[in-house]
Amino acid sequence: MNPLLIPALIMALLTVIVWYFSRAENRTRNLILLAAVGAFITTAAACTPGPTQIIQEITTIVSGLIPIAAAVGSALFPAESAAIEAGAGIAVAGLQELEKIVAEYQSTPTDTNFQKALDAFTVVQKHIADLETAAQVKDPAVRARITAVITGAQQSLALLESSIAARHAGKAANYNAQQGGA
Repeated sequence: MNPLLIPALIMALLTVIVWYFSRAENRTRNLILLAAVGAFITTAAACTPGPTQIIQEITTIVSGLIPIAAAVGSALFPAESAAIEAGAGIAVAGLQELEKIVAEYQSTPTDTNFQKALDAFTVVQKHIADLETAAQVKDPAVRARITAVITGAQQSLALLESSIAARHAGKAANYNAQQGGA
C-alpha cells in the first residue's frame, strides 16, 4: 500500500468538510491553509524513514562510541576503552546483520523471515546490553554519555521491533481474512 494514500484520503475528506462548513467569504482562506497543512503532512509521510534507514542511524550512533572510547579512554582507562571498542564493534556488526535481515523481511514478509528478524532483534539487544556492561567507565561524565547512547539505541530498537511486529500482525490478519472470505 502506498504510504501517501492515507494522508491523501484524509486531506480529501478535510477539504470537503472545510468547503462545506466554511462561510463563503472564508472558504478560499481556509482551503489555502488546508492545502499548506496537506503539503506538510504529505511531505512528512514521504520522508518518514523505513526500518532499514532507522537501523542505519542506530548503527552510526553506536559506532560513534568507538572513536570516543579510543580518544577519551586510551590514556585514562585503557582497559575500559578496549572493552567499549570491542563491545561497540560487536554491536555494530549485529546491527549491520539486523539491517540485512529486516530488508529481506521487507522484500519477502513471510513468517520465517519475520521470525529471523525477531531473533536478530533479540541478539542485537543482547549485544547492546553487553556493551553497557562493558562500559564501566570511572569518569561519570563519559559514562553518562555512553549510557545515553546505549539507552537511546535500546529504546529505538524496541520501538522498531514492536512496529515491525504490529505491521506483521496486520498483514497476517489481512491474509487470514482474505482466505476466510474466499
